[in-house]
Amino acid sequence: MDHAVAEAATAWATIATAVASWALAAVTVGVVCAQIREAKRATGLQLFVLLTQDFQSPAMRSLRRAFATELLIARLHEPQRKPLADETVLEFFENVAHLTRDKVLERQIVWNYFSVAVDSYWHASQSFIGSLRVAEGGAELYVDLEWLAKELAAITSKRQQRGYQPPQAERVNDFLRSEQSLA
Repeated sequence: MDHAVAEAATAWATIATAVASWALAAVTVGVVCAQIREAKRATGLQLFVLLTQDFQSPAMRSLRRAFATELLIARLHEPQRKPLADETVLEFFENVAHLTRDKVLERQIVWNYFSVAVDSYWHASQSFIGSLRVAEGGAELYVDLEWLAKELAAITSKRQQRGYQPPQAERVNDFLRSEQSLA
C-alpha cells in the first residue's frame, strides 16, 4: 500500500506541477502581450508626435498655404479648374489615415488633433479626388483618406450625440482661408 500511495502522490504532484507550469506560461504570455501592446502604443504616440511636428513645420505650412489657395480659387472662382499641382497635403493625410486604419495611431488622438483639417480638406478636395480617380483609373486613390474622414466624422457625431452634418461650403472656405494665412 505504501508504494501505491507514493505513486499516487507522485502522480498528483506531477499533475499539480504541470498545471502550475501551464498557469505560469499563460501569465507569461499575458504579460508579454501587454508589453507588446504598450510598446506599440508608445511607438504610435512617438510617431504621432513626429507627424504633428511635420504638419506644423515651415515647409508643410507653406505647402498647406499653397494647397488651400488653389482649392479656394477652384471653389470660388473657377469650379472647372483642376487645382492641386502638388498633392503633398493629401498624401500626408493619406499616410495618417493608413497608419490609423492599421491601428498604429489611435483614432481618438488623430481625431483630437486632425479632425477639422481632415474633414475640411476632404470636403474641399472631394471633387478633385473624384476626377483624379476617373482620369487615372485609380479608384484606390486616397481611399484611406476617405475612410479616415468617415471615421473621424463618426467620432464627432458620437461626441456631439447627433448625426454627422457635413461642413457647409462656407465653413470649408473659412478653413481654407485660415490655411492661406499660415506663416
